Order: sequence, then structure tokens, then C-alpha cells
Amino acid sequence: MFVSLMLQQMARWVAVVCLLSILPACLGYLNSQSLFSRRRRTSSNTLCMRMHDTSRRQFLQAGVLLGASPLLPLPQDAAHAVDMRWPELLAAQGSKDVGGVKLPAVGFGTYNTKQGIAMQAVEIALSQGVRHIDTAAAYGNEQDIGKAWRSSGLSRSEIFLSSKLDRQQLGKGKVREALLHSLQDLGTDYLDVFYIHSPLSSKQVILESWSELQELKEEKLVRAVGVSNFGVKQLEELRKENLPVPSINQIEVSPFNQRRQIVSWCEANGCAVMSSSWSRLSNKETGAKNWPKLKEIAKSKGITAAQTLIAWSLHRGLLCIPRSGTETEKEVIAIKENSPGGVAAIKLTDQELKQLDSLDEMLASGALGRTDGWSKEDVRGAAWDPTEA
Repeated sequence: MFVSLMLQQMARWVAVVCLLSILPACLGYLNSQSLFSRRRRTSSNTLCMRMHDTSRRQFLQAGVLLGASPLLPLPQDAAHAVDMRWPELLAAQGSKDVGGVKLPAVGFGTYNTKQGIAMQAVEIALSQGVRHIDTAAAYGNEQDIGKAWRSSGLSRSEIFLSSKLDRQQLGKGKVREALLHSLQDLGTDYLDVFYIHSPLSSKQVILESWSELQELKEEKLVRAVGVSNFGVKQLEELRKENLPVPSINQIEVSPFNQRRQIVSWCEANGCAVMSSSWSRLSNKETGAKNWPKLKEIAKSKGITAAQTLIAWSLHRGLLCIPRSGTETEKEVIAIKENSPGGVAAIKLTDQELKQLDSLDEMLASGALGRTDGWSKEDVRGAAWDPTEA
């Protein structure tokens, strides 16, 4: 009798152990069904692409969890480890209201990032907690970015996609067609932010295009509309025509090129500023004289120059979109270093901010970077327009 009771008890324990062993799998299955159900509410194109890219996504996620990218190994030492708690990091990093859109403070830019490389770079950026991807028709990589976000496993509502109108796409009747083309390439049915990329078209063309952008916003094809590389005169002209002030102005801003007049105007008029440092004329090669001073501050804090620039932007209330490629190990590492997790803990002291603020050289940065008029005759600095590169 005693032996029989013991056997029954052992059988019960075995059953409990078996149940516990399969419970995680059951929960995972239920979670996947819930996720699939949520994804079914997205567009059919998006769903098809996600199903197609499942194996790629699993491979990428496995690489990140092991501290590696699908292309090149990321550093293994603890100093470069990134906290995987993305929601907490994003909350700590902050966001800014851009026309009702809570845009993450640190995004990822894709200027001068060719096809193939763009897809890989965006995949890694998303795996590292980046949730805002910035592109443009002129960059020629919107299809790559569409593939990358769809392979990430993220729902469309979890990320922010921004693009820009090329100058050839401006003018009455052209803007809608351009937007629909970008939406198709990006695999989405709306954009979070849509910009006029360049102010170098005629005043009339800019005004017509800006009016049409307002209509697209009303139709909810775009959530917010902005401009890129606009000066104070151009911004004022929009206001004089009783048109809405842009929700955001994406311009080159750095300690070497602080654009104080434009930033002040934007702050006073409810226009967010996105810091974009693409210029060849404000980097160490072509030369800000004060570049060594920036490096000294970075070295003293044990961070990179790029992380110092991002921290400065955030302290100054700017949004920023650092970019990087994937062709070298250094570039891949930079994506991780400049992600929300890579910069969340960086704080600059008042003295360090004062030092960085003193580096302003008001460098000329080409047609887009220093224009404050409606024609090329108004350009200060080298006649270099990245939309023509």
C-alpha cells in the first residue's frame, strides 16, 4: 500500500515537471498568435513582407543577443554592452512633440547610404533600439528601408518613418504623386513626417507644395509636415502667406555651426529643430579648427566624438539623426554606440557645455546648409548640394 502511494505521488510530480517544461513553449505560442493577430491589422503588403523575412529577422535578433551584427562582430567588452530595455531607454532619452507626433530624440539618418548597405544599417539600428528612421527620395534607398523595418518584427506603430520631397517632386499636383511613390517603396500607408528637402526652388513652387502638404496631412497620409535646410527668411515667408509654420526644420547644427538665429526663430515659433550634420565642411577632414577641442572633451569622458555631439544636441533640446554604414567594423560599432542605449547615460557638465558652445565657427556648409533666400545667388559658402550628389 505504501509503495503504491509513493508511486502515485511520484507520478504526480513527474506530471507537474512535464507541465512546467512545456509551459514556456505554450506561452510563446500564444504570444506569437497575439502578435500575428496584431500584425494582421497592418497593410497586406507589410504582412506579406514580414512573413517572407521571418528567417532573416530571427538571424538578426540572434546576432544582437550574442553581441554581434549579421555582418561584423560588435565588441564583446562590457564597456560597449547596450541595455536591452528599449522602452526605458527611449523614455529616458526623451522625445519631442513634432506636430502632434512624439518623435524620439535620437533617430537614424540614411543620407549617402547606398542600397544594400542602407538595409543592413537600418536593420542593425532597429535592433539597437532606434525607432525613428530618416530618409529622402533623393537618397535612393527607400525600398531598402521598407524591407528593413518589415523584417524587424516591429509593428508600424512602433516606429517612425520620415522622408523628404526632392526638388523635382515639388510643384502643384506633384507632391501627392511623390508621396504615394515613397509610401509604396517604404511599405507603409502613411509617413510620420514628410519634409520639403530643399529651399532652392522658386518661392511660388515652395508655397504651392507647402499648401499641398497641408492637404495630405488632413487626409492622414502624413502625420506631420516639415522643411529641411530652411533659413529664417524662408520660414517667415510661409508665415506671411498665412500658411502653417513647419512642425520641424531639419538643418545642419553642431558646436561648430550652431545656427543660433534659425534655432531661436524655430524655438520661438513652435518649430522643432532636427540636427543633421552631413556637411563635409564641418568635420575633422575639412576642418573645423576646434575639432581637437571636441576630441579632448570626448576623451576625458571616455566616449566618442560622435557621442559627444549627440549629447550636446540633446542638452540643447535638439532632435538628432546620427548615421553610419556597415562596410567596416568601425561603422557597425558606431551604430550601436550612437543608439539610444549608447547615449542614454551620457551627461555633460555645465563647464563641458560651455566649452562646446565656445567652438562655434559659423562654417559655411554649402547650398543647402547656408542658404537663407530663394535662389542660388543667396548661398553662402561652397556650392555643394547633397540632393545633387
